[in-house]
Amino acid sequence: MTTPAVRQWYLVRIDAPRHPTVHASNRAFHSVLLDAYHDKGDPKGCHVYRIGNDITGFSYFFSPEAAQQFEALIKLWQGVGVSEPTNLQNMKCVI
Repeated sequence: MTTPAVRQWYLVRIDAPRHPTVHASNRAFHSVLLDAYHDKGDPKGCHVYRIGNDITGFSYFFSPEAAQQFEALIKLWQGVGVSEPTNLQNMKCVI
C-alpha cells in the first residue's frame, strides 16, 4: 500500500443506505481505529481526520504516517489513495 518512497493520503468512506446503519458502522470503525492507535502505543505524527454526518456518511482521511500504521485497517475497509485534502481545518482530527 504505502512505501517510504510514496507518501500518500488514504480515504476510508463509511456509507450506508439507512441512517441507523451508517451511525453504527461509523461507531464501529471509530472504536476499532482508536483501539488500534492505543495498541500501537499512540504513535506521534499519526493523524486521521473525519468529516461527515449520519445522513451523508463519514469520510476518514489518513495522513501518510497514519496510512503506514493502519494499513491493515485501511485495506479491510477498502480505503483508497487520495490527494492531500485541502480542507483539513474543516475536519475533526480524531487521532
